[in-house]
Amino acid sequence: MSKMVLWSKLNTALKALGLNEKQRFNIRNFIRKEMKSTNNNSFIEWLKAESQKDPDNMLPPSLDYESAIIFLKNYLLGEDWYVNYSGSAEQITTDIVYCILEKYSKKFRKELKRVKKEQYNDKKEI
Repeated sequence: MSKMVLWSKLNTALKALGLNEKQRFNIRNFIRKEMKSTNNNSFIEWLKAESQKDPDNMLPPSLDYESAIIFLKNYLLGEDWYVNYSGSAEQITTDIVYCILEKYSKKFRKELKRVKKEQYNDKKEI
């Protein structure tokens, strides 16, 4: 299948999700950047490459919100992680954050357990 056909199918799928032109453009650009990247899973490699672009800057390079979320998803949940529903970008971002916290935060799991217990007790009283 040619690249042109793949990009066309991607655009059709993004339209079906109800994304506007700017959102589709941003997603296509992000995918292009990811495809060009040799190692998109190594934050250290990314830091090295970005730091070399501006060696006089003493702060770490900036990372936009979308790239940060996708990097964290790939790094912490695995590149094969996906959702099996068609939700908004905000809903999927919430799902990514929820899954990361559930997997890596003991504090979050305790709080979630407490909330679920409270909800169960509230239903029981009714």
